[in-house]
Amino acid sequence: TLNTPIYFTREQHWAVELDHVVNTHIPIINNDSDSRGIISELRANNLFPSIDPPIYAQHGGVVPNGSQLTVTANTGAIYYMTDGSDPRLIGGGINPAAGMLTGGAALDTFIDFEANGWQYLDTGVAQSDSQVVVGHPSYNSSDWKHPSFNDTSWDTGQAMLGYGAIGSIPINTTVGPAANPRYITTYFRKEFTVTGAADYTQLTFDIIRDDGAIVYLNGKEVDRTNLVSGNVSFSQTAINASPEDETVALNTLTLSPGDLVEGVNVIAVEVHQSGPTSSDLGLDLRVRGSKPNAGANTITLTQTGTLNARALNGGEWSALTSADFIVGTPATNANLVVSAIYYNPPGADESTEWLELMNISGGTIDLTGVSITGIIYTFPAGTLLASGERIVIVKDQTAFAASYNTVGINIAPGVFTSNLSNSGEEIALIDATGLADIQRFQYLDVPPWPTAPDGNGYALVLINPNSSPDHGIGTNWRSSVALGGSPGTSDSVTFTGDPNADADGDGLSAFLEHALGSINGDAGASPESRVQTTIGTYNGGTEQNLTITFRRNLAADDVLFEIQTSEDLEDWSALGTQLVSTFPNGDGTETVTYRSTAPVPSLTREFIRLKASNRP
Repeated sequence: TLNTPIYFTREQHWAVELDHVVNTHIPIINNDSDSRGIISELRANNLFPSIDPPIYAQHGGVVPNGSQLTVTANTGAIYYMTDGSDPRLIGGGINPAAGMLTGGAALDTFIDFEANGWQYLDTGVAQSDSQVVVGHPSYNSSDWKHPSFNDTSWDTGQAMLGYGAIGSIPINTTVGPAANPRYITTYFRKEFTVTGAADYTQLTFDIIRDDGAIVYLNGKEVDRTNLVSGNVSFSQTAINASPEDETVALNTLTLSPGDLVEGVNVIAVEVHQSGPTSSDLGLDLRVRGSKPNAGANTITLTQTGTLNARALNGGEWSALTSADFIVGTPATNANLVVSAIYYNPPGADESTEWLELMNISGGTIDLTGVSITGIIYTFPAGTLLASGERIVIVKDQTAFAASYNTVGINIAPGVFTSNLSNSGEEIALIDATGLADIQRFQYLDVPPWPTAPDGNGYALVLINPNSSPDHGIGTNWRSSVALGGSPGTSDSVTFTGDPNADADGDGLSAFLEHALGSINGDAGASPESRVQTTIGTYNGGTEQNLTITFRRNLAADDVLFEIQTSEDLEDWSALGTQLVSTFPNGDGTETVTYRSTAPVPSLTREFIRLKASNRP
């Protein structure tokens, strides 16, 4: 019904047209067996091969190293390449480097047209909606779609089932009331038996329906035709009165474990009329299973890359089947960290910027397709990172090689574009799917973040990267030991020996000498390592706070530094302290200053101390 004056509404026009496009137009143009399908039209005009391309049991994705991928083709031999090249040479020859498999597939019919043994319910009693399937809380053996549903009270007949005229196809079993009003929905079930269910890779469904239908296999929806998307109830009418004797190919079901079971399987179908006065109803269905023939082979996947395959039969090549596989362990937030960032080299030239990643797992990981935002970079196919190994992504290969001895540094292929922000920015590592963050954080150039990397020639280094600390917390980072950082390797040093020893008798234990970066270690006096306390003035001279300053060994990633305050020398807490500044000393140490956040006049007394302990 047109509105007066004419205007369009979401429900009357847009939603109806969307349903038509999604449920009728798109399935038709992608249906190879429909004369209106794109492939059918191309083939009719000799613009597309007459043989179908190979089918992969898994079309790309992550697989374990050594996986056996089943590849089938209905016709001809299968030629494939695992390096992304085409098994067909220009001119039609066979690529001499291509592997070959025996093609062909066995096609078994489980339910044929005009089969006997269909059960049907045509009483006008509503059964469960389409959303009640495997996984829904209301789905159980009392549901009509369930394989164990007791349908002994339903009537039995041979397809074609229905009433009226279904084109020239005879009705073998009359279903439904003899006069109007007709029931909007009628329900059907059919059992079929499968031997060797695990061998089958696909099921195909060809349906003749009048008017709309939803098909289920063992309680899971396979596909629907001439019905709206979303939940469908008993009262839902078909989109339109469909061509009566048209055979519609539903979506091919690529089988997952459990879809098809050994022994008895159950097809359930609900057929919906276009209205209560419909002159006819019809259902017939053919179900066929495809499995590799006895001569078919598998491809062993041992490296990440693009697998391309074509079928060749009688001198004719099929279209190309192409899929990207990541073979092995992909990069995730459990195995990959950002271990260092060199974001603001001294001076105006930023060409020596770099960023370092580290594999913290016990095995090799695959960086294929991992992308970095903030800068712009994506790892090419086949980029592997061994356990404990680091990889450096640089802005300019030539400038980097001029500034660093690149021997032994694992440098990523190519360069990143854009610049690392001098004032800090968000960095994100995104996995190969593009959907999951491996790491996402924002670095800054102000306390509590280290400030020496901001234009002073030092790199920003993640402390204890093997523990995968929170990248977004500034105190989990430090300045590099040396100017320019140590790309491709660690600059940390772990304490060894007796932590309580005091060989020089200066009152500082050997572990504390390590933590504070004493010049002579525990072999001689270390006046530079004395901790100093004072009263500092802050907030423009308006506030006085107890302050502590100490020397920190930047390489001592195994040391956990904590500043604590107390009012009674018994109860100590780090909650009331704040980092004031860090200043590089140029010898692998920095001078660190903290303050109490409590103003001196507000307290009767206060004590402040440095606690250095083994990092967990």
